[in-house]
Amino acid sequence: MLKYCAYTTILSVLAGCAADRAVVMPWDYAPPSPMRYWNDTPSRKMAEKNAAKMEKKPPPEVPEQKEPLTLAELIDLAMRNNTQTRQTWATAREAAAQYGQSQQNFFPLANASYSYTRIRELFGFGSSSVVGTSDGGFTVESSGPIVGYLSQWGPQLALSYLIFDFGKTRASSQAALLALYNANLTHNREIETVVQTVTTDYYGYLYQQQLLEAYAQDIVDAKVTLKAAEVGLKAGVRDVSDVLQARSQLLQLETEWVNQKQTVKTAYAQLLTDMGLPATMELSFELMPENPETYAIMSTVNELISLALEARSDLIASEANFASQQQNVEAARRNMLPTISGNFDIGRTDYSGGITDHYDFTAMLSVSWPIFNGFYDLNNIKYAKAARELSKATLRQTELQVIEQITTAHFGVAVARDALKYSSDFLKAAYEEYEVAIRQYKTGTKDILTVTTAQSNLANARATKANALQQWFVSLSTLGYATGVMEQDLTTYLRGQAQ
Repeated sequence: MLKYCAYTTILSVLAGCAADRAVVMPWDYAPPSPMRYWNDTPSRKMAEKNAAKMEKKPPPEVPEQKEPLTLAELIDLAMRNNTQTRQTWATAREAAAQYGQSQQNFFPLANASYSYTRIRELFGFGSSSVVGTSDGGFTVESSGPIVGYLSQWGPQLALSYLIFDFGKTRASSQAALLALYNANLTHNREIETVVQTVTTDYYGYLYQQQLLEAYAQDIVDAKVTLKAAEVGLKAGVRDVSDVLQARSQLLQLETEWVNQKQTVKTAYAQLLTDMGLPATMELSFELMPENPETYAIMSTVNELISLALEARSDLIASEANFASQQQNVEAARRNMLPTISGNFDIGRTDYSGGITDHYDFTAMLSVSWPIFNGFYDLNNIKYAKAARELSKATLRQTELQVIEQITTAHFGVAVARDALKYSSDFLKAAYEEYEVAIRQYKTGTKDILTVTTAQSNLANARATKANALQQWFVSLSTLGYATGVMEQDLTTYLRGQAQ
């Protein structure tokens, strides 16, 4: 640890204290694991170190069930296995590494090399002489070319440092940092989305299961009606049409019950898939309470919108993205300004024959100014401005979506609360209606149409009650998701009072 601190201290001094530990430990700036939130506090990095190590292990298998799983346990399983959060987590780690890369020019850059060169070269020709010929002339003869061999070798160290670039590097680094915030907050929102999806799937499955049970109870009632019609027919007080009508309604309910079994299976498979588990697994879940506690919403829409503007991860991510694009515009503008840099090369070269230069060096201070590069920089500025306008429009659209979602979700909770109350009253009244109708039919004071109508009303009331139960729990989850406070106790913000 001491060695690391000394190393980073030296680098920070050389870099003018402009960089941070993201250069060497970028993943400290990303979420610690796919199932955990990103929280930009120094204490979080230490507190989550063990969690990050544990995340390297494969997710645990689902333990053998002794009790039905609660919604909280299902969400925990989903966080361990869901693929969407793993994707956003990996994206955030990519952004963290890119932020570390963006700080490269805050440091002096060094490159070491060692080379060995072997040269065969023509140096000239040997001694020559004039020789007479038989015809009285002469020719020049040479002893041949002189070829030499030379070897040279040695190490070289090259140092370069960007002295001043009018803030272009700093602007690019800030853009990367804000892009990292965007990726981290997007990961946070994906966690909330997974929680919302699993919650909706869970209550959707329980609704379909409860609807299946309601159909089963409807079949029991239909059999009671058919039995009463058959008894009346045998007694001679009822017509065969009563039996046929009662049997027809029974067969219709049995058909709906069979089809509902497929719907239940589909809902179950959807739930497990969204949890990141194979649909072939066999799990059992807690059922919805028949008479849940309901709350009156005391918080206004504007209060919840104000809360969401501070808590919604996707909204804050859009703000970070817009700020990042602003920094990109600034970096693009500064790219047209000159840069001042220094280079220093030092090394040693040895030659064949024991010859050496002992050491050699080259020092250079350079100023580079892009005078003309085919309008690339100008178009790069325009591109950055267009990207900024796109992010600004996206931010505005996200704000409007937040307002819309909270407005509809706020009203949805109130509607679901009333619907649950009225559906309970409806079920009670429909049950009493059917009980009276079947008794009167058995005594001969009512016809079969009255009984089947009451029976249909009772079946509709059971389905309505099951749907109202689902909508109550889903509406609360939707409102929490819309405000971005799903990890909090929603009733704290609603200031609800139990009925």
